[in-house]
Amino acid sequence: MSLMDLDRCPRMKGRVRPEDLNTEACLKLAAEILSGAAEDYISTVRALRENPANRESAEHLRQLRTFYRSDYFTVLSAGTADGEAVMQYLNKQAGGEKA
Repeated sequence: MSLMDLDRCPRMKGRVRPEDLNTEACLKLAAEILSGAAEDYISTVRALRENPANRESAEHLRQLRTFYRSDYFTVLSAGTADGEAVMQYLNKQAGGEKA
């Protein structure tokens, strides 16, 4: 399922209220999602550097970049991180400046 498919998922509005949520669990979930996305980004950049002709890696990196530029990323990071800056940092972590 892509991030864009989430818009088609049923909403919990009316069934779950904000006060029903466990704040710590929500923060842990967001942290896990962001951590996984970062690991995925780094490994995809490295894979694409090893094989620039790999269309699957190129498409996956495009999708990851879309995520880091999305409202989903802003919500998960509580608006505290700039997606472009995060991608620059991750590119450095992957072993270079640009992907």
